[in-house]
Amino acid sequence: PLWAGCGLLVTAEFLFAATYFERHDGARDDVSLWAALLIGIFQSIAILPGVSRSGTTISVGLMTGLRRET
Repeated sequence: PLWAGCGLLVTAEFLFAATYFERHDGARDDVSLWAALLIGIFQSIAILPGVSRSGTTISVGLMTGLRRET
């Protein structure tokens, strides 16, 4: 339970950071190679218990300039 709780805190930090570091300039629908690579790297963190793969994907996607709908 301790590891899962820590993992939930990690996910919360990703989601919290996405609200502050979301890039609004030139939000786009296409996923660049750089964005895909970065999202994939951060998805690997979801191996840890409690870390949400979808939460990290959405957060990093917003930070790389993707639109919320994408």
